[in-house]
Amino acid sequence: MKRILLILLIAVLFLPLTGQSVLLQINPPRQIYNYFYPAYLDPANPNLQPILFTVTVNNNTDGNVSDYEIHLSLYWREYVLINDAVIKPEEGTDFEVLEAGEVLVMNNRDIIVSGAGNNFYNVEGLDLDDILDTSDEFRDLVMQLGYFPDGDYMFEIILLDDSGLEISNPATFTFTIITPTSISLISPGNPFGLTPAAITDTNPYFVWFSNLADFTLKIYEIDDTVDNPDDIALQSDPVFETFIPNATVFSYPTAAYPLEYGTPYAWQISAGINSPLPEGENSLESNFFIFNIVEENYQNSEDQSLIYFLEQLNIEGMEEIMQLLEAGYSLDVLYLNGEEKSVDYLNELLQKILSGELQISNLEIE
Repeated sequence: MKRILLILLIAVLFLPLTGQSVLLQINPPRQIYNYFYPAYLDPANPNLQPILFTVTVNNNTDGNVSDYEIHLSLYWREYVLINDAVIKPEEGTDFEVLEAGEVLVMNNRDIIVSGAGNNFYNVEGLDLDDILDTSDEFRDLVMQLGYFPDGDYMFEIILLDDSGLEISNPATFTFTIITPTSISLISPGNPFGLTPAAITDTNPYFVWFSNLADFTLKIYEIDDTVDNPDDIALQSDPVFETFIPNATVFSYPTAAYPLEYGTPYAWQISAGINSPLPEGENSLESNFFIFNIVEENYQNSEDQSLIYFLEQLNIEGMEEIMQLLEAGYSLDVLYLNGEEKSVDYLNELLQKILSGELQISNLEIE
């Protein structure tokens, strides 16, 4: 029993000595950007950096913390872009001594510095040229694109005392760069300039492809006087507009503005472009697709879906199938790689084709 008590006592006595006395918390922990330029991480001009993250520093002990260092690293793929850079607080600032129970807040402008900054100064390891020259692959991509390449970038921050002992938890901030691709409309409709696609459903199912996340769908009534797609939004307000988060499909609601028979409509998808600088945000817009709702059912819904699918492709055999459908033939069975598939599967297949995941070599008609 005495031996057990002795072990427990030793464990309790050593806990404060080996524990971390400062709590770090980064906000936000993660962000997604579509463009990220090298100047956003320029240590030589910290006040021109966008605010990427803030770090809350909480000295939750009964004693003051002084003579500490901030160690900063940045990772991309298998590369270390910033390797354990050392930053120290300036004398006479609020950060020189972390008083007991004190909570302070800093941001990336304070610590991503070369030389002296507002509250901290860099001891070693922080220079924009060094970041860009970490690897030939990274440097070449930045030179080619003009901005940071796609992928996950992770900052790691930790506090050490003057003896090299960690006195805080490691805190991380990750930002993901996804360079936007063009928004491709799939169905319903034909590209502006062609005859509006005839559909029979007054509650159409809208499908498009994009690697972005949040979208806005706008539907306009158009007439024969519109001969330039740029004039569509200028001549009238949309009859329907909705925000669609995290989806590239949308079923037109039955309770929404009723789409009328015989009226041609144009629809367009737009998406916001995320940048660390709020004033730099803009939007990416698709082209217009146009359709007309008809009462006569001269084509069944499966034939219409097949036409939408074929209109997006440019492969051998497409024209022959289009001619058969226009001549009154109807789709009976659809086979993919020898397996029977439903026509509803075409929308999912087309998105994979547009994204480059799949390629179609040929079409066969029986």
